[in-house]
Amino acid sequence: SGGSSDGENAVNVQVVVRCRPLNKEEKKTQQPLALCCDALRSEVRIANASKHLSRTFTFDRVYSSHASQEDVYENTMTSIIEEVLQGFNCTVFAYGQTGSGKTFTMEGGRNKS
Repeated sequence: SGGSSDGENAVNVQVVVRCRPLNKEEKKTQQPLALCCDALRSEVRIANASKHLSRTFTFDRVYSSHASQEDVYENTMTSIIEEVLQGFNCTVFAYGQTGSGKTFTMEGGRNKS
């Protein structure tokens, strides 16, 4: 985002992280959580229990696995869409390894109908 911000202080790139919930297979095999998302501090902590290591990363915004599609849309996408409607070029780029939750974030959970 950044087209309509005030000149030199414009933010052209923001990094937003959404932590996905465990999938059915991970729940079934009782996989331990490898990361902790702190939405209030905009931090993600990655832990490797077997090596007793952890690292913390800070982002522009962090959504926990409990965040709704509406929360993500309202707090992340609304301003981008407003800028597109004002004529600015904007991009939303979903990046991550296979199974990391890109489709879940962009489309939401799959409803059985």
